Amino acid sequence: MSNKTTRSSQNAFIDRIVSLYGDLLYDLCASVLISQNNAQVAFRKTLKRLKTEKKRADYVEFERAWILRVATQTLLPMTHRYGVRLSPS
Repeated sequence: MSNKTTRSSQNAFIDRIVSLYGDLLYDLCASVLISQNNAQVAFRKTLKRLKTEKKRADYVEFERAWILRVATQTLLPMTHRYGVRLSPS
């Protein structure tokens, strides 16, 4: 029963994050990775990482900043993997 409660609270958390910050997260992923396909992958990875993050309660006051930090930490290795540069020339 505890497992179901935890899952439903995680899903509620992710639903709230997507409704509040979904556009911001996706736009960040798209602008950093330039490719829409890679942005979708990064968006899903960021949400998965947010869902499994253990320190959620520590960042309640600074939720937006925490979410952007997690997104940045997810995007950084992807920029190296895909060879993304700031100017696509």
